[in-house]
Amino acid sequence: MVSMINIAQLVRSTAFATCLLFSCKPKEKDNTSPPSAEAKSYLPAIELESKVFTYAPEMDITTCEALAQCDCCAGNLLFVNSTHFVKIDYCEGDRVYRTGTYSIENQTVTLRVNSSVIEQLMNWEETGSSGAGNFVLTETQAEPSVITLTQLQCEKNLAFDTDLEETPFATWNKEYQYNEIVREMKENGVWSRLKVGL
Repeated sequence: MVSMINIAQLVRSTAFATCLLFSCKPKEKDNTSPPSAEAKSYLPAIELESKVFTYAPEMDITTCEALAQCDCCAGNLLFVNSTHFVKIDYCEGDRVYRTGTYSIENQTVTLRVNSSVIEQLMNWEETGSSGAGNFVLTETQAEPSVITLTQLQCEKNLAFDTDLEETPFATWNKEYQYNEIVREMKENGVWSRLKVGL
């Protein structure tokens, strides 16, 4: 009889201890909700100079890399220095260049795109089957615009949401070498026309 009472007391004690450890603890904060502005304060500082970013319609959430699996739907941002950038749109063999200035505040980058547009259009009649050949440079004007990049939480890469409807993601493209792209623009006569930072 005594042993039965001891067993019952032991069961009640165990149940009470379990309650203390689990069900009686206050509910922990749900971490699935979007982080507030304060929660984003730990994001690393944004350093863009001499980096190349690709903007595209999709992003691999595992690697935080922008994906452009289509023609005429992506481009690059070259950050020339601490204030100037070049925006390049690609469409098959053609390229469209625009320049502007940018500023960084907290986790947001504001790009102010100038009105000048340099188009590098492939002259398909004189281009060989290899795809390499002559092109024509033309200069036109377009409406100035503002693009906003908002930093995303990503450990593997520097990534942004953009306010561009067709290309909502921009990520650091570590495969593209800044110096190589600038060298190519200089060889094609584009760089001198852009007057970046001058």
